Amino acid sequence: MSFRPFLATVARSERVAPNFQRVTFTGVDAMGPAVPIRDLRIKLLIPPASGVLSLPEEGWWDAWRGMPEHTRGHLRTYSIREFRRCAGEPDELDVDFVLHSDNPGPASAWAEDAQPGQQLLIIGPTRDDDSGVGIEFNPGSAAMACLYGDETALPAIARILEDWPGGLAGSADIEVPAGNHVPIDAPAQVDVRWHFREHRDVDHGDLLRAQLQDDVASRCVSVSSGAGRLEPVDEALLDMVWETPTYSSGGESIAPASGTAGHTYYWIAGKSTAVTAMRRLLVKEAGVPRHHVSFMGYWR
Repeated sequence: MSFRPFLATVARSERVAPNFQRVTFTGVDAMGPAVPIRDLRIKLLIPPASGVLSLPEEGWWDAWRGMPEHTRGHLRTYSIREFRRCAGEPDELDVDFVLHSDNPGPASAWAEDAQPGQQLLIIGPTRDDDSGVGIEFNPGSAAMACLYGDETALPAIARILEDWPGGLAGSADIEVPAGNHVPIDAPAQVDVRWHFREHRDVDHGDLLRAQLQDDVASRCVSVSSGAGRLEPVDEALLDMVWETPTYSSGGESIAPASGTAGHTYYWIAGKSTAVTAMRRLLVKEAGVPRHHVSFMGYWR
């Protein structure tokens, strides 16, 4: 058994930027993973009005799905911002929530009002889990990795940068609302660029898309790097919202890369429409092989 429910308790809650609330949880001493966290996905079960639910360790998904919809709360997916193993003290897990004060969802509303002592269930890997399940950052034999994400992807990007593989060059482009610069501990070989949506007539993700266009043009994507050969692409696949070098939400198998060491790997996450457009630019227009791109639609 790898993923199971953990009863977590709020230790602290603080506003780390105008649109970010960081909630620190305890009760996660038995939680993993046993590998670098990177962009690991966990699930938070936002409690219903009746209080925190009880779910079995095995079969928790079926048990939750079998509950009446109005009494089972809301299951939401998040990234881990920080996991501290505290000798002699309870371990601590930080989750950064994007706040939408004008139209908050269940998780955003819960986080904004979270107080020490409140509890919820976190679905995550056990401490001995070294499977890598839920981790999509997979540069393989790439010489360079380029990350692009909006505010919903910021916690995952920050965690990836702090767990960055040695010897890998890279860049990280982050688009956030104005005033939401959050400190990130990036390695020296990674260039971090912030893009602020402030009084600009642009749609969500447009700044990232423009940066990606510039990056692809400046790199002069070449045949030797595995790109430039416009491989046949099913148009329907371009509208999917989740595909990585090892998984396709369309159910199509992805052939493993061969003879492409030293290529550039792209990790893209955020609003589904923006992410899909950026993947189209890479795969269809620039000819980057599909197995060199991880693209995840975090929200619609």
